[in-house]
Amino acid sequence: MDAETRKKEKELLRATHKLERQKARSLLKKSLGTDDGWVVKLVEMVDYISFEKLSLLNWLTRLKPEWHGNVSVAETYVVGWWLVEVILFTLLAVSPNLASHTSFLILVLVLLIYRWYNIISYWFHTHVLTGRVSSPIRAFILTLINFTEMLVIFAILDFILAKSFNPPFVSVANSLDYTIRTMTTLGWDVYQPVKFGYILFYIQIFSGIGTVAIVLGSVMSHFTREN
Repeated sequence: MDAETRKKEKELLRATHKLERQKARSLLKKSLGTDDGWVVKLVEMVDYISFEKLSLLNWLTRLKPEWHGNVSVAETYVVGWWLVEVILFTLLAVSPNLASHTSFLILVLVLLIYRWYNIISYWFHTHVLTGRVSSPIRAFILTLINFTEMLVIFAILDFILAKSFNPPFVSVANSLDYTIRTMTTLGWDVYQPVKFGYILFYIQIFSGIGTVAIVLGSVMSHFTREN
């Protein structure tokens, strides 16, 4: 197969996938009833921007149309992000002074905030708007991986923004301990958020509650229906 033929096949795949996305989006609009008011319409628009336009996975599947709908690619994407976060966590554990480098700080903030938003938008689209859970077991495992991602993400964010807490975290291990206690709503009175730290604190709380109440609840309901 020559290069020109492969190029035409890719273009055909891209066009087919684009039509599939448009059809799925129109069906979602119909099921949500976005003609009934502006609130649901706004929610659908935010979901469209988050899930279609800002998703790195969607852009990768547009570049590689043969990856579209491949669950292994999605799983590799999730595990790849998890590895990146673990590497960043390890670097900060070995060399805490990296947190004082502005370029490293900006890079980490952009990556981790984007990934947190990516997880939240995926959960909202899958478990709240569409309810598309093809395999409850797979969804449950990926949700657990996503939750460990969030623990590592907030542990890193709390550490590099240590001045937002009193006393400041002395190591990324301390911030991980704090994050686990916060997101599981156990609480810990050793470290108190100050100023911007309160924003981090409440985001962690609602992320933890959302995981249990919405995502895991949705996944477990599918197990119940199957039984």
